[in-house]
Amino acid sequence: MDKFWRQASEQNSAYIHWIDQLEAKYPDVQKISTNEFGRIRESFANLLEEKRKVAAEYLVHELKNEVKTESQRKS
Repeated sequence: MDKFWRQASEQNSAYIHWIDQLEAKYPDVQKISTNEFGRIRESFANLLEEKRKVAAEYLVHELKNEVKTESQRKS
């Protein structure tokens, strides 16, 4: 078990060092925390859902217009 924790600690240290290097090189990376990323992702998912609904409404609207135009043409 001791060996496991030592390896895990060394691995985490390597990850932390790597993250620190990236954040030093690209300061904008620091600005986006895990919570911020989650919020952005949730917002994106909501916008995609809204787009799906609007697209469906638009399709129904266009189909109704086509039916109306066609029935007026036949009258």
